[in-house]
Amino acid sequence: MTKINVTENNERTGDLSGFLAKRLPTNRIDLEKALREAETRCITALTARIEAQSELYMRREQYRHPKDKEMTDFDRKTQLDSNTREYQIAYELAAGFEKLLEQRVEVIKTLLS
Repeated sequence: MTKINVTENNERTGDLSGFLAKRLPTNRIDLEKALREAETRCITALTARIEAQSELYMRREQYRHPKDKEMTDFDRKTQLDSNTREYQIAYELAAGFEKLLEQRVEVIKTLLS
């Protein structure tokens, strides 16, 4: 199984982490620019979450039913979770970035009103 670098995860999250780490501007013109940029990045975040979720589901299906009949349901679940842990983390990271980006958009809209 290929390991996913969940710290960087550049393929799926791009530079969302860096963008979200930036402080919000204080003047209206820069806030409007930040809003447009954040709204544009929502597509990136959505795509990243969908890709990570698809990969997770595919991997979970791949490891779903081991052939060993002596394993209990708990053993199977433990093995499934163990084999897909990195993909679950990547999905949670992408979903978290998506949520944070949505919150950033709402904060900027509030500041502009």
